[in-house]
Parts: sequence; C-alpha cells; structure tokens
Amino acid sequence: MILKIQKLRKVVILLIFLGLNVVPLQAQTIILDQNFLTEASFNTFTPVSVSGTQNWFFRTSYGALCSGYTAGQSFENEDWLISPAMNLLDAESPELTFSHTRGNAAVMNEGVAQGWYKAFATANFTGDPLTTQWIELEGINQNVTTAWQYIPSGVLAIPDAARSENSRIAFRYISSNTQSATWEIKNVKVTGRLEVTNPNPDAAFKITNWNIEWLGCDTNGPTNESQQINNAVSAMLAMDSDIYCIQEISNTTLNPTINSLVSLMGSDDWGGTIVPASTGDCNQRQGIIYKKSKVQFVSAM
Repeated sequence: MILKIQKLRKVVILLIFLGLNVVPLQAQTIILDQNFLTEASFNTFTPVSVSGTQNWFFRTSYGALCSGYTAGQSFENEDWLISPAMNLLDAESPELTFSHTRGNAAVMNEGVAQGWYKAFATANFTGDPLTTQWIELEGINQNVTTAWQYIPSGVLAIPDAARSENSRIAFRYISSNTQSATWEIKNVKVTGRLEVTNPNPDAAFKITNWNIEWLGCDTNGPTNESQQINNAVSAMLAMDSDIYCIQEISNTTLNPTINSLVSLMGSDDWGGTIVPASTGDCNQRQGIIYKKSKVQFVSAM
C-alpha cells in the first residue's frame, strides 16, 4: 500500500497520550526562579554570616547584595546565601543562571582572582556552610567592565554529585579588611529537563499519516463509498496504529465518514474527530482516529 502525504491545512488538535512509549520533546523545566527584587523572593534564601558583621540583604532595584565596606572602611567577611531545598534527583542536566554586577568602579574587580565571588551546589546541606560538602559551579562570567552594570553569569552546570531530593545552591561572598566590593545578584534560575521513565519499554506507539482521497464524497473519488469506507477500515485495523491522521476526508450528511469508520472499527476501542465538523459538502478536511486506551481527546479547532 502506498500512502501519499499531502500538505495539511491549518489544524490544531489537542490530545493526551496515556501511558505510551513516546519520547516527547524535552523543554527546560524551571525548578527555581527568584528575582530577589522583593523581600518575599529574597527570603526564600537563607543568609549565613560565617565571619564579619556584614551579611546578605536586598534592595528592590538591585536584588541580593553583600558588601564588606561600611562606615568608610573594609572589613573581613565570609557570607553565604543559600537556596531552599530543590529536588534535582529526577532533573536531567540541571543548570544555574543569574545576573550579577560589582562596584564601585575603583574596586569592582578586587578579589576576582582570589575567588571572592563564587557559586556552589550540594546534595546534602548540613545546616552549616562550613561542614557542608559543596561543589563549586565553575565558569561564572566575572567580566564586569562597568561598575553596577549587570552581566549574565553564563550557564553553570550542576554536577550529578550535587543532585538529590534536597539539593541546594549557594552564593559565597568574601572581603578582606583592606579591600571589598559590593556583589549584587538577581534573576536566579535553576532549570533542568525532567527524565521520562518508560513503564513499558517494549511497547511501540505508532502514528500513521494517510491521504485517503475524497473519502465520503459522493461526487468525487470512488463511486462506491461504502466499499471505500470498508476498505479503509480493513487497512487501518491491519496496520494497527494508535493514531491515524487522515487528509482529504469529507463529512456529508449522507456519509458522516469519521463516525462510520469508528463504528466499523469498534467504538468501544476507537474514537475520532474531524475539523471542521460541519456537514453537507464534499470539502476536504482533516481528521484523526485514535485508540481510546492510548489517547484522550481534549479539543480541536
């Protein structure tokens, strides 16, 4: 049998696939998304001061800030800003991104070479950043060339060793008693692709696209419409696909074609729809027929 594929008119059909061996297109899933521009957003993270009297805080226009400079003097500090727990166990290739800047102009690059501005991840936060086994997320774009100008962090991969049901990311700020800069962070996102667990790896899901050429039209195509419909049913049952995407099908009052096909194939097991569903002419339409055990019809337009 030769199946001809013809250019489709604009058709949108929404389906839910039930328990199938289908590998969907994987879109990034947002796991964490905090802009730090509100107190509520900032408070989802936990600031922890390991040394020094300064700590992380927030400002509406700037996000999360940490600075070792106050009252005209720099102070030695180590301050952490730690995320809430995230389930990364089922997330494939999780990544961290954020926007950040430093200032003021005279000291904005102070401490970059020493590693004062870093991001980390862990699979098990102990409650104390000093006893937690952190993994540094390397590759942060530190190229701030203009004070207070935000730059993208770049995409930071969260390694498998930091993935668990209680993963966390954290930002660590350091300053000395002679030099300090302000580090500002906002628009923090952790994204990943959810892994799909296939409950039935041996089952195949089949979709057949078929230009059926004037099926159901009594003025064009074969003269024996009943025979054509019966032949189409026999072919579809023999192919045993899960969805049939059909082009050039009519839906006249005399030959409600989709309903006829479904009835002959077995309406307990099969469903179908046609777009548009109006009757009374031989206009060529698009339709689908599907196994109810594999697909749930939602809507069409």
